[in-house]
Amino acid sequence: GKVSTEVFGWVQSQGLIVTRLESLALENERLRTEQLKLQTLRAENSELRRLLGVQERVNERLLQAQIERLSNDPFVHRVTINRGLLAGVAAGQPVISADGLVGQVVVAYPHAADVLMMTDATHHLPVQVTRTRERAIAVGVGRMDRVELRNLPDTVDIIPGDLLETSGLGERFKPGIPVAQVKEVIRAPGQPFARVIAEPLAPLARLSLVMVDLSEDES
Repeated sequence: GKVSTEVFGWVQSQGLIVTRLESLALENERLRTEQLKLQTLRAENSELRRLLGVQERVNERLLQAQIERLSNDPFVHRVTINRGLLAGVAAGQPVISADGLVGQVVVAYPHAADVLMMTDATHHLPVQVTRTRERAIAVGVGRMDRVELRNLPDTVDIIPGDLLETSGLGERFKPGIPVAQVKEVIRAPGQPFARVIAEPLAPLARLSLVMVDLSEDES
């Protein structure tokens, strides 16, 4: 009788330990989730403060918007934002971040809008080298971290580290919006053209908040 009582007590205590461990594991998971939420909130607050800083520096009508959805197709660089026609958003307006150009509105709905990113393979953007004012077309290649300048003369004055900005040609974007930084200049022997690889200044793959330039629709 005594042995069976001790065994029963041991089993019972083991059961309590297992239950307690499960409870602690659940609590630990809850705390980790809360910590992740807090980190996300801090990151968004930091991004929001930077956007507000841009809004104060730039004398334009800038509307804050949140990215709500990414395209399901990895080769289509398009996002949906939570502001639309009722907030003054219209097709053609530039979309920027605190670091630089993101893309432009292509379709506006009453409460949302689709934005084509400048890295989409169909996007062509007139740019210029900030240092030399040399003009070129930045072409999306379907990668969030890259645009390319093609068909530039082999003798072009452009080097890694050069900054690219919108040139204002084509009248889609006003001049001077930061776009990308040159990472590599490829000059193949015997070829008349150089190929330039640049990285967008805006962290396109990580963005959650952007601004739509409403003033672009007023000119």
